Amino acid sequence: MRNLTKPFSIGGFIVGEIYLGFAATAPYHTGDPVEPGVVIQRLLIGALFFGPFGALIGMGIGLLVGAALPKPSPATRTQDSASTTHDPANATSNSTPIPSSANISNDKEAR
Repeated sequence: MRNLTKPFSIGGFIVGEIYLGFAATAPYHTGDPVEPGVVIQRLLIGALFFGPFGALIGMGIGLLVGAALPKPSPATRTQDSASTTHDPANATSNSTPIPSSANISNDKEAR
């Protein structure tokens, strides 16, 4: 099962920054347009907050989704792990065993 926290966190950061663009360029309540200097100031200050908080919200959603998804059954896990583990009985003939430290010391004593 894949951990979904990181993709959701990245998505939350991106959504937070997109929302920042809408919030920073919104007109005043009276309908007057916002000056460009104020928009730039809002973008710079808001970028410090919207992105990281969006990433935190995305991380929380990713944790919830990861916990809600069904886990693989134990039979499926053992089949998957059996196919990826190393079986010495099926080793090829050109594989050389690595001697342990006990075998090395016995070789020195035999000489």
